[in-house]
Amino acid sequence: EQLFIASAFKAFVLAETLRQVEDAIDPASATPPTAQFAAALQTLLPLNDSVFMPGSTVLNPPHLSGEISLRTALEAMISHSDDTAADIVLKDVGAERVQAFVDGMGLTQTRIPASGAQFIGYIMGLPDWQHTTWAQMEANQFPAPRPILNDTITMASSAADLVSFYARTLTGEMFQRESSLATYRTILSWSDAIPQAIPLGANGFGKGGQVSANGS
Repeated sequence: EQLFIASAFKAFVLAETLRQVEDAIDPASATPPTAQFAAALQTLLPLNDSVFMPGSTVLNPPHLSGEISLRTALEAMISHSDDTAADIVLKDVGAERVQAFVDGMGLTQTRIPASGAQFIGYIMGLPDWQHTTWAQMEANQFPAPRPILNDTITMASSAADLVSFYARTLTGEMFQRESSLATYRTILSWSDAIPQAIPLGANGFGKGGQVSANGS
């Protein structure tokens, strides 16, 4: 059954981002692959009103702006479910590439939003939701609310898809390099959902999510 998963979709974004980073490694370079990987994660990305999102306890828009590293954005996106960080990463890696990744895994019930801002604009009922602005989201006015689970833009998956995704990514099947897998596991282990779901003393990896909107 396809269900709305809210910010749990960010685990798919993390996996594809790290896959893209490892794909860009040049084995013929004089720089060791691990150093290339680390350097790529320090790539600076813009933090401004084009990516500002409500629900961003780390990046705290509009009070912080400038540039942040890709790794910082990934960690904030998972550890505190920072929505601004998620839109920064989606803008960099391409939501269509994340969707292509999950499609390629055969996850037929999984849908990734083009951006958090577009998703909010859509469920708010904005006519031009593809160009939702920070000011519109801040106003928090829903003129004609739309359902959060829909066929246009959503955050969705199924229990079967999630089990398949985690079973294959956490064991390294979808990565080429140990550094990618280690970074993936590390960042996922910091998720704020882990202490709520995993017994003390056990290792846990994953991403939770929750949304309250339009009565859902």
